[in-house]
Amino acid sequence: MRRNSIIQAESRPDEPSGAPIIRLAAFTIFVAIFSPIPSNAYSTYSLASLESNGTVVGTAVTDGTPPPGTNMNHTAYATATLTSPKGRKATGSMQGTNTTHAEALLSFDPTDTGDYLEASTHTVYCPCMGYFIHNAPSQASVPVPTFNVAYSSYIPVDHVSGPTGCSVGLHSVLSMIYMGDALRNTYRTTESIQITPDGQNSSGFYQNTGNTRNYGYGSPANGSTLSQADEDGVALDCYLWNNAGQAIPAFSYDVSYPYSFQGQVHYSGAASNPLESLSPPITWDMRTVVDETNPSAPTAYVNYNHTCYPAHQIKVNGTVVYSYTPPENDLAYIAACLSQLNAKITGQTSSVQVPPQ
Repeated sequence: MRRNSIIQAESRPDEPSGAPIIRLAAFTIFVAIFSPIPSNAYSTYSLASLESNGTVVGTAVTDGTPPPGTNMNHTAYATATLTSPKGRKATGSMQGTNTTHAEALLSFDPTDTGDYLEASTHTVYCPCMGYFIHNAPSQASVPVPTFNVAYSSYIPVDHVSGPTGCSVGLHSVLSMIYMGDALRNTYRTTESIQITPDGQNSSGFYQNTGNTRNYGYGSPANGSTLSQADEDGVALDCYLWNNAGQAIPAFSYDVSYPYSFQGQVHYSGAASNPLESLSPPITWDMRTVVDETNPSAPTAYVNYNHTCYPAHQIKVNGTVVYSYTPPENDLAYIAACLSQLNAKITGQTSSVQVPPQ
């Protein structure tokens, strides 16, 4: 069941305390605002709901039943107008004897998420009096949030030493250095996707690797960090910038929806240094669980399994849900991690509240 909620309808003064209760069907959440009830207590309200297939439903309900003992009927009218965050609209109108309800439906669109607004109009016509005796609006809304789940691995320092050296003419080093990702907003590997648990939909999968650059004799030119001064543009001379390459991403992912209020994103992959022929790979196997049990405060947690180098991170809508930073960045530690002489990092995080989008 998506969500189970109850709304108390307005009752007439002569009804017993057990006033009618309208229960939402499965897979429904809503906010309802009642219109002012006149002295003869006609009941009108709106519902905005989200079905398990992602369809958004706006419902207008009008109850114009006359008080008991009047021996007459009224004609009830209801119009529901549903508007998406991007302005898509759907309208439905119905009429009936004493009571009626109208529905407006919008299909799921992964690019059109946020708050859907249901605005209703309600009228009640009395044939005996010959005019409308009740006319009032009401409204409701339902959120359709989406979540961007992004994984990345990155070298958390300016540069690290590599396993091989170079020698060209007068330029020679025992160990070339490799550019890191610290303060550069770059990464070694990344995967991301957009999911909408309510609609059981995902879109926009992205995978990539970062540019790999190594440097020889004379770097870092400023004595501490790699900078533009190291970029001499001359390849394979073992002096300052020496070579560049990029691994081909061939990562995997799958998305599942065990419950109507939960989405799970599973990323796994491996990537090696493209400039080192014998370099063992970075590996990762990460499962992120996004939960909307409380739609106003969704949460996420991560089951993680990855090499102990480099750093690994998961963000959901920009909020860090998991972050690992290696304790060391020297060549011996990096080699032990990637060759798996050092154990992988495994575990599960606690739930973190994430912003809906």
